[in-house]
Amino acid sequence: MRAATQPDGLRRHARLMVVDEGGISHQRRSELPSLLRPGDLVVANDAATLPASLSGLLAQTGAAIEVRLAGCAALSPDEVSTFVAVVF
Repeated sequence: MRAATQPDGLRRHARLMVVDEGGISHQRRSELPSLLRPGDLVVANDAATLPASLSGLLAQTGAAIEVRLAGCAALSPDEVSTFVAVVF
């Protein structure tokens, strides 16, 4: 996999990866407002490359954590549903 060196220019085709209690799905970017509820967390990674790095706090202890999405089972946006992740 190669990192992007410039935007693809197809913003009208931009998709969102949505993770909720039902699992992972992909939605159109224009659907974002209808997907949000009070208390939701939005993580924006506009680089569109892996590994993505997500920072957070462990709820039980307040310790800092980092989750890196290290790979996925498929490359097609319509088929991406499972990631290999490493937690630090």
